[in-house]
Amino acid sequence: MEGNIQTTVREFEKFINFNESESPVLSAKQGVLGKKDSYRLNEMLSYNRDVKGPNYTQNQYPIVDLLFTLSLAGRLHVKASNDKGKPALIETNVMESYKSLNQYEKYAFLLQTYWTKYDFRGKFDTRSGYSFYALLNLMANAKPGLRIIKNNREQTYGLFSFEADFFHHLRFFGFGELEEIQGAKGKFEDSIRAFIPNEFGIHVSKFLLSKGLPSWNIDNYTYVLPRNSRNKPSNPFDVFREIFPDGKVINTVDSEAKFDTSGVYTFKVSLSKSCWRKINISHRHTLYDLHIAIQDAFDFDNDHL
Repeated sequence: MEGNIQTTVREFEKFINFNESESPVLSAKQGVLGKKDSYRLNEMLSYNRDVKGPNYTQNQYPIVDLLFTLSLAGRLHVKASNDKGKPALIETNVMESYKSLNQYEKYAFLLQTYWTKYDFRGKFDTRSGYSFYALLNLMANAKPGLRIIKNNREQTYGLFSFEADFFHHLRFFGFGELEEIQGAKGKFEDSIRAFIPNEFGIHVSKFLLSKGLPSWNIDNYTYVLPRNSRNKPSNPFDVFREIFPDGKVINTVDSEAKFDTSGVYTFKVSLSKSCWRKINISHRHTLYDLHIAIQDAFDFDNDHL
């Protein structure tokens, strides 16, 4: 098992180090890594996308986007202003507890965060969660080394093209290897030829579809769950620590740890591209105070609710 999880933990470590050393500024509109930073981080990863230059947005790099999402969902980073007032990923003190974990505990935390907080339904369309569920069923019933290929199963058809990120996620978590189709153009063209599961991937797929199923972040698809699996556990860690035997997973992060939110927050308020204001608000102010500040900034009369 150790060999299967090493790359996962190491890839996430590269993301943490990149943010610490490079302090990338997030894009103004989407609040994600820009094209240049996405490209640079992608080049550092083992599971990278083969591209020629910084011409793609963050969500077009499956693993870069996954690392970014896991970090925010796990509260290791928050989006806030850096010391220059620019939007950036700022470490919380939750990161300290993550760094204190052993390799198995880090992997369990990342997988738990993915399974319980990732937006499966919203990733592509309303059927994406069901596609992923069908894929895990294939994995759970597969044999190590035998290729999972595209066929006429309606549930998994899109996974080889516009939902291919899920295959990349499975590889990231050490479930197996990918056979990619080079030169695919457009999100509806097949980019995956086959997925080759390993014993670890089959084991964890069975775990997720049994013990992990009640904590899956897929509320809109409760109809695919057995009736006795629809009550979410109060503490998913008690479940996910069982992935590894022999007490290898004992601790996890304190995701409820508090971090300092004091300071001045800058809001940009726009009526149009040519008419906007920037308003600085202290952490002590309320939403009502912001409301009044907007009225004053645009010389409004405050005559509407």
